Amino acid sequence: MDSKNLKKNLAHTDAAASSSMISASVRNSRFKGRIFPLLMTLLAFNTAWWHYSDINQNVSQLFVKNGTTWLLLFYTVLIALAFFASFSQNSFRFSGVVLTILSGLPILFIGNRLDSHISELLLLISAFLLLLQIHAFNLKSVYGMLAFSFMAGAAVPTAIFCLQNGHVNRAFLYSLIPLSMTFAFFLTPIFIPKGLFKSVLSMLIGLALIIYTLTEAVNVWFFLNLLVLLLTWAIFINLKLKAKYHLSIYLTMMFLSILFLTAQMSL
Repeated sequence: MDSKNLKKNLAHTDAAASSSMISASVRNSRFKGRIFPLLMTLLAFNTAWWHYSDINQNVSQLFVKNGTTWLLLFYTVLIALAFFASFSQNSFRFSGVVLTILSGLPILFIGNRLDSHISELLLLISAFLLLLQIHAFNLKSVYGMLAFSFMAGAAVPTAIFCLQNGHVNRAFLYSLIPLSMTFAFFLTPIFIPKGLFKSVLSMLIGLALIIYTLTEAVNVWFFLNLLVLLLTWAIFINLKLKAKYHLSIYLTMMFLSILFLTAQMSL
């Protein structure tokens, strides 16, 4: 009997160990699967905000001349992380709430070193991402996409411009139109993952973006950006991507589009 019990105990131990190893392997695989979309969210958003702002000024000098810039950079990183947590297919709701709340702290520390209206707009982005966690507000929709695209495309670059110049001008504000439209185009399938409306809306936003950028310098960067937009729209209508791939695919394309758009607008 002792021998039989020992064998049973050993069998149970082996099974438990095997189950634990499989569970650890699954968790490790899921963690690795989150790294790329997380990096692309950080890269796409911060390229849109910081690299695009180089069109109007030398942003790198801001970090030397104005210590407030580091607080704004901390804010943009937290906002990108909060966005990732809000739209990741894995359960990140609590971390999304925490990151969103934390994102408001750098703006509070900046205080009167930034125009009060711009500070309020930056805090509004944090508030939006907080409300995004509450299903009752239904912000994962066309209205939420348009609101976030406008705020993301206008508020952060304006804050960077104000740190450098102390004011904004009309020419600068016009330069934010294609950036806001770029946000809207690539975030459409993330906010609205299903339905024909997604394809129609993205086509209209894409056409508006192409027409607007045609009024700027038409060069090799314009055609490269056009290629990215057409390829992305082809993915919209032809491939039924699983939701877990949306951040990786669409934000990678957004990153490329921002690089080409910045190069085109800089000439």
